[in-house]
Amino acid sequence: MKRRPPDYPKIFDLSKLRNRLRVFHDRASAGKVLAGMLEEFRGSDVMVMGIPAGGMAVAVEIARELHLPLDIAVVSKITLPWNTESGYGAVAFDGTVILNEELLSHLNLTDQEIQTGIMKTEQKVSRRVTTFRGDRPSPDFKRPIILVDDGLASGFTLRRYQSLAPERCHETHPCHPHCPFGIRTGDFGRG
Repeated sequence: MKRRPPDYPKIFDLSKLRNRLRVFHDRASAGKVLAGMLEEFRGSDVMVMGIPAGGMAVAVEIARELHLPLDIAVVSKITLPWNTESGYGAVAFDGTVILNEELLSHLNLTDQEIQTGIMKTEQKVSRRVTTFRGDRPSPDFKRPIILVDDGLASGFTLRRYQSLAPERCHETHPCHPHCPFGIRTGDFGRG
């Protein structure tokens, strides 16, 4: 059995960005800052993948600055019926559904509410795949990937892509510009 190294994400704490309400002018400026932290990947065989909607704007700047190919990572959180900013699971482009069972045990959602949430999210992901990918094939998950989102609440959406490793992802380097302790990039898995 091949063992994976523990997850040790790099956390960049930029003191000039502390204690500010608006850390970045916009998502593009966040992408430029992140690109500066990811210089080691410049011109490499790494592919940048953005999670729509906000993650794409960040990803575009990272790919542009580092001269890397760009693709879209269609995945969406399954939101709570009363709060669309919080979720209890995620659905990916390939139809995979992951539920945060620990969280669900505390939410008192009915099976019907959970199934309805899953169904709505599957429909959303299907629409986005059709809109954003069309007939293009899924990306090559055997190459290293920098996975980009524009924020992180529970981390469950990013973890969905992490779960593709080691079977489908060679390497993923999730990054996002919104973290209570600074800007986080990390090596979340090697296959």
